[in-house]
Amino acid sequence: MLFLQGNSPKKKIPELLSTADATIMSVKDHPVLEMASPNKFFDSLAAGKPTIVNCGGWMKAMLEETGAGVYVEPKQPSDLVRVIEVLSHATPLAAELGKNARRLAEDRFDRKKLVNQLELALEQSIRK
Repeated sequence: MLFLQGNSPKKKIPELLSTADATIMSVKDHPVLEMASPNKFFDSLAAGKPTIVNCGGWMKAMLEETGAGVYVEPKQPSDLVRVIEVLSHATPLAAELGKNARRLAEDRFDRKKLVNQLELALEQSIRK
């Protein structure tokens, strides 16, 4: 099991994540954090790892919509234990979630695609 706390050099993250079977993106149970966009969430998707989140909001909805990970109730630690147990024994399921995570990263968060979308939006706003 690999725990990342504090600061890690950004260039080392892909190497570190390559050794993981899944990732857990946990935050304090607070409504404002449901709007957060933590780098570790995007890093996990890019690494093609099943992503476990404990906060509602857009990340939970996106994982459920795409099958790229699993939501666990923050006030039910047994949910996290159960998900870890299931993923550790259900290799095909973990592989499918990981494949979906990578597809999500490529489809919605690819830098080149995002730059093109921004450029198009800026061009459209200039024309108005």
